[in-house]
Amino acid sequence: MGNLWLKIKVWTKTTIAVLMLIYGLIFVYKNMGSDKTVEFWFWFNSTYRGQLLMLMLVTFLAGGLTYFIVRTLLTTIKQLRELRKRKFERDAAEMMKKAAMLKHTSPAGTNDVSPPATP
Repeated sequence: MGNLWLKIKVWTKTTIAVLMLIYGLIFVYKNMGSDKTVEFWFWFNSTYRGQLLMLMLVTFLAGGLTYFIVRTLLTTIKQLRELRKRKFERDAAEMMKKAAMLKHTSPAGTNDVSPPATP
């Protein structure tokens, strides 16, 4: 029974991928030969004048690049926080170890410190 659901899942994903590919090819075909030009401002005294399809392609690629940069930045920040946490834990464990060593190496009787007697 599990094999049947796996086949249904694979065929559904394959069908959706093929339909998206067909739509993409039709979209490019319909918009490639058109004389639709756009004027796009991207910096002071600079504009892009060209086909709408090329502008869409560049915009799509810039969005993908931005996504990967932001994801990499967030992953790096997460890793730095984890490293800081590990260093803090390692330093705390080292201090506890040193404190335990100092406690065990103190001379006998110095651990029992009683307050001085008042006359």
